[in-house]
Parts: sequence; C-alpha cells; structure tokens
Amino acid sequence: MSPMTTQRPTFNVLGSLVVRTPLGDRPVPGRMPQTILAALLARPDHTLTVGALTDTLWPDRPPPSATTNVRTHISRLRTFLNAHALPQRIHTRPDAYHLAVDRADVDLSVFHDLADRARDHWRDGDAPEALGTIARALDLWRGAFLADLPDNLAWTAEAARATARRDALAELATGIHIHTGHTAEAIADLRARLATDPLHEGSWHNLILALHADGRTAEALAAYSQARTGLRTELGIEPGPRLRAALDTVLGRTDTPDIHQLPIDAPHYTGRTAHITALTDHLSTPRVDHTPPPVATLTGPPGAGKTALAVHTAHRLTDYFPDGRLYIELQGTGDHPVDPAGALSDALGALGVPGPGIPKTLAAKAALYRSHLATRRILVVLDDAADAAQAAPLLPGTGPSAVIVTSRGHLTGLPTTLAVTVDALTTAEATELFTSLTRPAHHTPDQREHTTAVLRSCGHLPLAITIAAARLSRNPTWTPRDLAHRLDTERHRLDELRAGDLDVRTSLALSYRHLPRPAASAFRRLGLLGETTLPAWTAAALADPVDGPDPLETLLDTFLVQPVTDHADHPRIRLHDLLRCFAREQAETEAPAERTAAVGRLLDTWLALTTAAAADMPVPFFGVPLDPAASPPPHPVGDPLAWYDTEHANLITAVDLAVAHGLDAHAWRIAAATAPYFDLRGRYDAWTTTHRCALTATERSGDRYGHAVLTRNLGQAHLYQDRYAPAREAFDTALAIFTDLDDTIGRAVTLSGLGALHRVTGEHTRALVSHHGALALFHTAGDGSGEALVRMSIGRIHLARDDHREARHWFATALDLAEAVGDDHRRAQAMHRLAHVEPDHADGLLDAALAILDGLGDHHCAAYVRQTIGERRLYTGDIDAGRSLLVDSLRVQVSLGDRSAAGRIAALLREEPE
Repeated sequence: MSPMTTQRPTFNVLGSLVVRTPLGDRPVPGRMPQTILAALLARPDHTLTVGALTDTLWPDRPPPSATTNVRTHISRLRTFLNAHALPQRIHTRPDAYHLAVDRADVDLSVFHDLADRARDHWRDGDAPEALGTIARALDLWRGAFLADLPDNLAWTAEAARATARRDALAELATGIHIHTGHTAEAIADLRARLATDPLHEGSWHNLILALHADGRTAEALAAYSQARTGLRTELGIEPGPRLRAALDTVLGRTDTPDIHQLPIDAPHYTGRTAHITALTDHLSTPRVDHTPPPVATLTGPPGAGKTALAVHTAHRLTDYFPDGRLYIELQGTGDHPVDPAGALSDALGALGVPGPGIPKTLAAKAALYRSHLATRRILVVLDDAADAAQAAPLLPGTGPSAVIVTSRGHLTGLPTTLAVTVDALTTAEATELFTSLTRPAHHTPDQREHTTAVLRSCGHLPLAITIAAARLSRNPTWTPRDLAHRLDTERHRLDELRAGDLDVRTSLALSYRHLPRPAASAFRRLGLLGETTLPAWTAAALADPVDGPDPLETLLDTFLVQPVTDHADHPRIRLHDLLRCFAREQAETEAPAERTAAVGRLLDTWLALTTAAAADMPVPFFGVPLDPAASPPPHPVGDPLAWYDTEHANLITAVDLAVAHGLDAHAWRIAAATAPYFDLRGRYDAWTTTHRCALTATERSGDRYGHAVLTRNLGQAHLYQDRYAPAREAFDTALAIFTDLDDTIGRAVTLSGLGALHRVTGEHTRALVSHHGALALFHTAGDGSGEALVRMSIGRIHLARDDHREARHWFATALDLAEAVGDDHRRAQAMHRLAHVEPDHADGLLDAALAILDGLGDHHCAAYVRQTIGERRLYTGDIDAGRSLLVDSLRVQVSLGDRSAAGRIAALLREEPE
C-alpha cells in the first residue's frame, strides 16, 4: 500500500507532539505545558480537573504549590495558542479545564474516524474505498504515540488503544487484498512487517493465508514452520489458535474454528455469590429442542461491575458451552454504539464464515447467524447494550446456545428469561474485594474503621473500590486512614477515584451524556439536594420545562436514580453517593439563572406542602401563624406528622438551598413552617440551625416581619434548652420589631414567651406583667387558644407562690376556654395543671390528659404528665409503678434535650421513699 499525502490537523500526537500553525509546525515550549496539552488531546472530549492534571504532572509526589503551578502552565499554554493565532481555546471550569477543539483538529480523532469509515466501507463491500481510507488513516502516524514525551498514565490507555487499532487496520488492509485477489501486494506488505516484528502471530497468520490463496502452498507451510520455530525459540510457546487455524486451512482441514473471545477473568473475583449461582443454574440448564434459548440480562448503575460479573460467570460456564464463547462489545454508552449489522459481521467471521460469504443486509446476516448457533452450544456475551433494539438481532433463535446481556438501562422488549439487577456490593462483599486488592499490612484491626470509611466513600461500588485499592497500592506510604481522609470531602472525591485508565467520573459521564434534556437537567440538580431520599415529584420540579420523555422514568430506566418507598408506600427516589457527587459537579457548570429558576420551582412546592402540613398539625404550635403559600400544594399532605417525619431532612436542605440561591422569602417561610414539627419532636438543634440560616436571608432582604418571626421562634428553642440569656435577647428583639410593625399576634406570642422565661428564672412579678399583656392582646385578637395557654401560664405562677385558690381559677378558666374553642391540646394541658390543685380529682384529670396527648403524638407534654403521675404513685407507696412512669418520662426528656425536666426527674428517682 503506498502512502498518501494528507492535510495534517492542527494538533498531532501520533508521533512527536506537534502543533500545526499558519507559519508551520511548532513545538510547544516547556515540558509541563507539553504534558498538559498531551493529556487534553489524549481525551479531547473530556474536562480534566486540577487534581487529574496534578497527578499527570507529578505522578509520585506533587509539590505544595501544585494547584498554582498548574494554573501557571495553563497560562503559558494559552499564551502559546494566542501567539500563533490559533482559534482553539482552553476554557476554565470549576477546578477543571477543557480544550475546545473539533475532532478534525486532532490527528488522533481523525485517525479513529477514518478507521471507523474504513471498516464501514469494507462491510459494505467497497474494497477500493476501504483501502484508500486505511491508507489515509495510517499516513497520520509519524512514529510512536507522543514519541517525545515519557510514558504517562494520562495517555497510556489511549496510546495502547490507538496503536492496537493501527495494527488492526494494517491487518485489515492485508485481509482485503487477500479477499480481492491481490495476494502479491498482501504478501509484500506482510513480509515487510514481519521484518520489523518477527513474533507477530497475526502477521504470520495472514502471510500463510495469502501464500495459500496465491497457490504457493509449500511456501505457506514453510512460513508456518518458521513462525513456530521463532515463537518456540524466543518465547518458549506454541502457535496460538489463529496460527493453527491458518495451518488447518492450508491442509484442508474443516474443523470449526475455536471461539475463545472472553476477556480475562478477574484473578480474585469476589462477591455476587447469589447472582453467580442464579446465572449459572439458569444458563446451564438443558433446554428442550425448539425452545427459546436462555437470555440473562445484567442491568444496573455505572460502576456496579456488570461486565465483570458477566465475564466471570461466562468463564465458569466453559464446560457447558464446548463450542465456544462469543464476546461482542456493543459500546452502547459510547459516542458510536456498534451497529448490529457490523456486530453480526464480526460474529459470523468468528464463527468461520469467510468475508465474501457474509450477506449484505441485516436480516440476512441475522438469519445466517441464528443458523450457525442453532446446532452449537455457544455462550454469547453482549456487553454494554444501548437498548433492546441493538441486542435483539444478536440473539439465537432456538438451540442450545445462551446469552448474557449487560446494559446500563432496562432492556424493555428483550425476551429475557432471567433479569438480574447489579447494584452496590454488601458491606461484607465490599470488604472482601478491597482486602483482595490491597496488602496485608492494610488489614490490621487499627485500620478496620478507616477501611469502612473508604468503602462508604466508594458507595460500595466495585469500580470505585478497585480504583481506591489501586491508589493505595500505588502509594506505599499511604494507609487506609490516609485514603479515607482523601476521600472524605465530597467535592474532591471523584478527583481521587481515578487510576490509570480507570476513572469513576468518566464511567458516570457515559450514562449522563446520553440523557435527553429534561432528564439531564433533573439529574444534575438532584445532586444539590443532599443524601436523603426524595419524593418522586422532585425530578419533574427540577427538570427544564421542555417537551421530552418523563425525566423520572428516564432516570429510573438508566439506573441513575434508585426507587424507594416510605412507610406509607409513597414513591421516593435516591441518588447513589458517587452519582450525587457527579450530579452536583454538572449542576455547578450551569448558568446561575437557570439553576436558580429550577430551585425556585422546587421550593415553591416545598413551601406549599410545608405550610399545609403546619396548618394541619395535631398539636397547635404556639407561634406566629403563617399566611398560606402563594399556590396550593400539588397533592394532599395526608398525615402531617408522618409527612414531617419523612421530609424534615429535605426541609433543612431546602432552607440551605433557598439561602444559597438568594430566594430569601422561601428560606424564612419554610424554616418557620417547619418549627411546629421541630417543637413537637424536640429537634432543637435542627430548629436552631434552620432558623439561624434563614435569618441571614431576612437580613439580606430587609424583611423585618420574617426576621421577627424567626427570632421569636429561636427564643422559644433557647428557652426549651435552658439557654436563658440568648432566649431573653431573642424575645426582646422580636417584641421590638412586632411592636414597631403593630402586629398584635406577634406581640402576644412574644410577650408570652418572655413571661415563661421570667417564670422559670424566678422573676414572678415580671412574668405576670408579660402574661397579662399577652392575655389582653390575645383577647383583642379573638384568639381563644392563645388566651387559654396564657391563662395556664398565669395559673402556674400563682401555684409557684402557693396560692392554690388563684391558681385553680386560672386553670379552670383555661380549661373552659379550651373546650369552648375545641382545642384538645390546650384542654389536656389545662387538665394536667388543674390536677395539681384538685387532689380529689387528680387521677381522673391526669389519665384524661395523658390519653389526649398520647393520641395527638405530643411525646414531650405527655412525658410531663407521666412525671406528675409517677410522683403521685411514688409518694402514695406504689413505688414500682411510680419508678416505671418516671423512668419512661426521663427517657423522653433526655432524648428531647429537655435538661431541666430530666434533672428534676433524676432528683425524684434519687429521693424516692424507702
């Protein structure tokens, strides 16, 4: 084949690194900029993080100033591109860089495109066009891949792939010459190639066949003998299957060719025992003639080890499929999924069908393929199928063969007889895998906790665990503790999970980049929402409002989100931890306005649901009531307490999101609407955290009303936790704002809080002043529930002063008022208080109060009632019953963080009568 002149692209890596400029070829100045450009060109469609570039430049020990140095070298590279008037630009992404370059600008990409076109021409039967395209592809090579740079993990894998493809193209050219009768040209090329690589079995195979096709059988046998002698002398091995098959052809043998296409099995494959057993049993079961062959599908998220499981299982089934194992890589997640017709041509070739005998059409190829499998026991592994349509033509029709198909999506429509979902490993399996890949020194008891942390950061995904183990082995001074520390920060976790050509980020990107726009936008924004499970509606709320398939359905089909259910079987979803890290990275590349608009749609729904839940709580919150949300909730909340139990973690995230995106009204209203739940459940830390976060939003927006509401609520949380100084400051601040705004209910609620503070600090006179002020305001506003609660508070002060008559009056009027307005919670509280001053009716009042509070789910107030009953039992001689009630109450108060109540109960238990 004679070389052809080709217009070279701008960037050239197939040889020394050269940049073609308007003024001629120019080398890149400086080894570091050269290395960065080489890394960017080796993967031209990828964004490289600063961490990845640091590993590329300093693979052993990066300097402390590595990040700064990377930026300096990037700047030098940009200066070089600008100086030579090149239009390509290096774009900066968050902690990463991307070279904006067309495929036609990089000789590596041009080479791969030409290689694809050459094979397409040959499959279409156009030999001249195939040979011409091969010549143009091979002419791009000027030497070894990046010949002037030392080997580097950043391009080792691509160099090996490109070099192997170059050799395969040369072999294809030889094969085309043989099939088209131009054997003399093929023989000349092959002898020249063997002169430089005398141990290349593929070249010897083709030379033997070419000589035989040219009628030179004696020379063909001599060539086989020469090849065998060289292999035995130099390598100590016998000729492989291809050379033996060539000899069989020369000698006229017609045995079926050996088919051993499986990739190498993992040397220490661990875990998946149940899956392996199910697959082995299913695929090895004898079939009745004319029944469909077994088809097992392995589906699941990226990095879960579907291919490894398929290959391992296929190796275990060798004895059941004596006629061979076909392995067909469909590249369904790649840029160019394999066409079924092309895959069938390759499969038929492996089955012994010569090139001219392979039909042209897909239907004819599939029919011939099924005929070859109908009477033979062959296991077919179809790896990385894009969908059922791509895999279906490669299935046998009948007979004893079997198929394993792997895919990142559900293969709807495929005649599956066994469906296996491959997900994360169990803790035991993950530990076993990590242990098998690391040194014994890393398995000591003192490192066990750190190993667990590493596996947790890897999400128990085999790919991530394999990479983590490789990094640990590659750095002899590291321990599992060091690795756990490096993986601890989510923002940089994916940077750490790459080793050589294994890269978790790249694996995840393969699934993401094929998503339609609605699903892609929903997925990346779901990464903003933290580690909890999410209601299913969040995907649609976050998706771009454009036409397209349902985003949630697409994400479920591609295993990018996992379906779960809550206690009421409501549909929910969650993102695997590493997928969430990747999704957040993608969200951070969006235009801020788009991201904020999506978050706004989400928070609109959260606000509507939270406001509705707060309004329906079984226990009324003694706070400032909120106005209804601008839009009604999209669906009923149902049981509000159960709803809060499920969603409160998401509501905390919602407040953070609102503040981060400048949605200030959402921030404080969602925080305030969640306070009733935090109050009832005693979640004071979450209450304080959300309100302090939301306060920054009210300060930024100047929303004084929202600021007053949050500050009053914070005062109440402080009071519950005996933090009296901050409680007083919060109540005073809120009261001043509500007074300035002339907000009656706000003033009343805040004055009542101040009264409670004064009472517990022993300032009874000041407490009465505050409570009577609140009572007048509640009465003016017509708030019977608020007035009932204040009356009880006034009664407690009189009780503390041993004025039982006055206390009885206030407790009784509170009970009457609570019954009149239908407030069961206030009624129960009034009964509890009244029991302290009516000993003859105390047991009945306390039992009734406890029944109401237990029914409402108010564990806190119910604990106070149990404490009172326990005290009465204790001092009337029923020691066991009294202790039991007090211990129950103590357990609740400790869990809720009510230190004062817990202290009083503990004292009672210490002082019980003998």
